[in-house]
Amino acid sequence: MPQKYLKIILGCFLASIGLYMLKSAELVTGGTAGLSLGLSYLMSMPFGIVFFIINIPFYIFSFINMGWRFTVTTILSVSILTLFSFLHPFYPAIELPGIVSAVAGGLIIGFGLIILFANQASLGGAN
Repeated sequence: MPQKYLKIILGCFLASIGLYMLKSAELVTGGTAGLSLGLSYLMSMPFGIVFFIINIPFYIFSFINMGWRFTVTTILSVSILTLFSFLHPFYPAIELPGIVSAVAGGLIIGFGLIILFANQASLGGAN
């Protein structure tokens, strides 16, 4: 069981790195993460807060359709990603061409999501 939670933390960390790459290039992704990134740009609010709030309705849908265990791990995953996103200002600055940030960021987020899905968790939204 503890291995599962370490893998969830790894998946969230990878997704956070991918989001950081997209954010550094002022790009967005799909789903609730992309919506949260876009709104965080528009509203000058931290990504983590916007991301957590946007996912609240999806926790209800998750509980109804996937059960309480999946919902708890999803809430945990969203919370961990939110915490990791608050560390982004401490990461080294990166400046990559937009296309490189888009492809690399998307791939890294994808790897993170695969790890989360394999451990019965998600980052909310339609995932």
